[in-house]
Amino acid sequence: MAVNRSDESCEPAVSSRRAPGPLTAERVLRARIDSGEWPPGHKLPGEVTLAQTYDVARGTVRAALDVLRAEGRVVTFTGRGTFVTPGSE
Repeated sequence: MAVNRSDESCEPAVSSRRAPGPLTAERVLRARIDSGEWPPGHKLPGEVTLAQTYDVARGTVRAALDVLRAEGRVVTFTGRGTFVTPGSE
């Protein structure tokens, strides 16, 4: 029995709003810091809020924040949040 697939697209279903992954999330967060929109001392929104804002998984946000922490652009204090470090602009 032949299956008619003429109405199915071969293109993957990808939302144009969804960032492709941690590199894009990382770039967006870095841009907000570099532009001064988030100045030194600014408390970043929580991981869940960032994930919802940029339509990515929480793990993607965590990976992006890990890179920014390694670069010294942000610092995280348990129970207090993540903050932009001085000299990050």
